[in-house]
Amino acid sequence: MSDETTIQRPSPGIDDLTRPYWDSAARGELSIQYCSRCERFNHAPSVLCPTCHRSDRLGWRAVSGRGTVYSYTVIHGSRIPGFDPEVPYLVAMIELAEQPALYLFANVTGVDPHGVSVGDAVEVHFEDRVGDVVLPQFRLA
Repeated sequence: MSDETTIQRPSPGIDDLTRPYWDSAARGELSIQYCSRCERFNHAPSVLCPTCHRSDRLGWRAVSGRGTVYSYTVIHGSRIPGFDPEVPYLVAMIELAEQPALYLFANVTGVDPHGVSVGDAVEVHFEDRVGDVVLPQFRLA
């Protein structure tokens, strides 16, 4: 008999500022904060537009979920409990198609982590997690 306990991967913290992002993911939709004053997307969410620096008119808009790998790293060892069974895994900086320099960090899944290159086209998919969290992830398009 084993005394081993399965350690769950940690879930992201959800607060009032980020809740619309997580709620849209739960619906299978990728939504990004949008400034109605300067008409620019913004990620990570903030209370004041980081582009025009003058607007708090920030809402949320659904995006296509398409993008390209801008940068990435392959994780070969983890010091975070719950991630050890996942190594190696790839964490990528995804540039979303809607706007230059609109970046989102996520895993690229369903592929050998060493088989991904900068510039690869990706598309979002959603992973159910413990605690009713749905996590946007990406796969090669």
